[in-house]
Amino acid sequence: MTIIKKYLIWLRNIIIWILERRILLLCLLVLGFVFCLLCFVWKSELAIRIAGFSLQVLGLGVALRNLLNLKKMFKLKSYFETLKDWLPRFPKMKPVSMVVDGVVPAATATAKGTRESWMPDNPDQSIGDRIKKIFINLDYLKQSQKKTTEKINQNQRKLEQDIKREGEKTRTALQENQATTKKLFVDDIPLNLCGLVWLFIGLVMGTFSAEIETCIPKILG
Repeated sequence: MTIIKKYLIWLRNIIIWILERRILLLCLLVLGFVFCLLCFVWKSELAIRIAGFSLQVLGLGVALRNLLNLKKMFKLKSYFETLKDWLPRFPKMKPVSMVVDGVVPAATATAKGTRESWMPDNPDQSIGDRIKKIFINLDYLKQSQKKTTEKINQNQRKLEQDIKREGEKTRTALQENQATTKKLFVDDIPLNLCGLVWLFIGLVMGTFSAEIETCIPKILG
C-alpha cells in the first residue's frame, strides 16, 4: 500500500511538472496529432495541404486572440465595440436639423450678508462704555480666530485624507498597470511563440506538400 501511495504521489508530481509548461505541451500535442494523422490515417498530398492550412489558421487565431484582447487589458473598448459605435454614425444625405427651444437662464447668485459684531470706538462715550466695547471686540476677535483655526484644521485633515486616498489610488493603478504589462509582454509570450510555430510549420506543409508526401514513407521505413 505504501509503494502504491508513493507511485501515486510521483505521478501527481509529474502531472504538476508537465502542467507548468502546458503551452509547450499543447504545441507538441497538436503537432503530434497532425503527424500521426498524416502518417497513419490520411496519407495524401491533399491531407498535407489541409493540415498545413489548419495549422496556419490556428496560429493566426492565437495571434488575433492576443491582438483583440490588447485593448481589454487596458480597460478600453474592444475593436468590436468600437466598430459597433462607428457604424451607426454613417453620414446621412439629409442632415438632421436641431432646434434649441428656450434660452438658458442666467445663473443668479445671492450673497448672504454676515452680521458684524465689531463695535467701533466713539470718543464721545464714557471711558467705561469704551472699555466695555474693547472687551466685546476682543471676544469677537477670539471667536473669529477660533472659527478660523477650526476651519484651517478641518481643511488640513481633509487635505491629508485626500492625499492618502490619492496615494492609494495611485498605488492600485501602478499595480494594475504592472500586472497588465507583465501579462502583455511576459505571460503571453509562450502562447505567441506556439502560434508562430504552428504558422511556420503550416506554411512549410502547404508549400512543400508534394515533397513531404514523398518523404513520409521513407521516414516510416
